[in-house]
Amino acid sequence: MRPDAFLFGEGQSRVVVSINQEQNVNFLRHLEKNQLIHAELGRVTNGDIKVDGENWGNATDWKELYNTAIEKYLSKEMISEGL
Repeated sequence: MRPDAFLFGEGQSRVVVSINQEQNVNFLRHLEKNQLIHAELGRVTNGDIKVDGENWGNATDWKELYNTAIEKYLSKEMISEGL
């Protein structure tokens, strides 16, 4: 299984939650009070994305890829269809 799918895929039994650092203590209390199994996967930064010590590139570059993926896909499809 790809590491990104394992860590960030949202199956029925898991979700990824990103919270503000100031809310961390209250959020953890809520999880523990409700006996919810949880694990911290990492921290959100404006820098590089690292998974198990492997650098996957800069967050800004991934944001650009994410924000333009559908646009780029549709452009390719339109070109291939001669539109």
